[in-house]
Amino acid sequence: MLAETIEAVVLAGFPMFLITYGLYQWSLKKDIIPPDPENSDLRQRLKKVRTNNKKKKIKTGSMFHDKWFSFGGGFYGLMAFLTYLVIEGGEVIDFIQNFNGILDFIERINVSMIVNFFIESIKNFVAAMVWFLYWGDAIDTNRPFLWLGVTYLGYYLGIHRAAKVSAIKGLG
Repeated sequence: MLAETIEAVVLAGFPMFLITYGLYQWSLKKDIIPPDPENSDLRQRLKKVRTNNKKKKIKTGSMFHDKWFSFGGGFYGLMAFLTYLVIEGGEVIDFIQNFNGILDFIERINVSMIVNFFIESIKNFVAAMVWFLYWGDAIDTNRPFLWLGVTYLGYYLGIHRAAKVSAIKGLG
């Protein structure tokens, strides 16, 4: 169990901490999450921003943030978004490796390719929304709740570290 806990921390918890910390710091610096003199909980502030943007159909000006919000924001949204990036990234790499060069790629472009690309993107979006099933298959473990807990802990600590740093810097 100790070995799997260390593996979960290294492969899931720490990366989630870094991603969450970076994303929230970026959101604060770009004023996507506005400053708050009372320094309220970042998660609640993010929820207000998402709700307000959804009601008024406002975009953040950042494709990355808009996509994260489209997945719901927060932990669930971040996991779905990261899952989407992993799935799409793998497919893009496979797609590129199937060509023998730029001329081969240009010769194969057709309507069917574009339609298939669009259909695959929708399928990947659905797969990302049920990220827990994707990662359940991707990670060989007998302790899925350990991995989920460690990942959420990384997310939680990332938010709190971002809040602390932003309070020190006067951003939030």
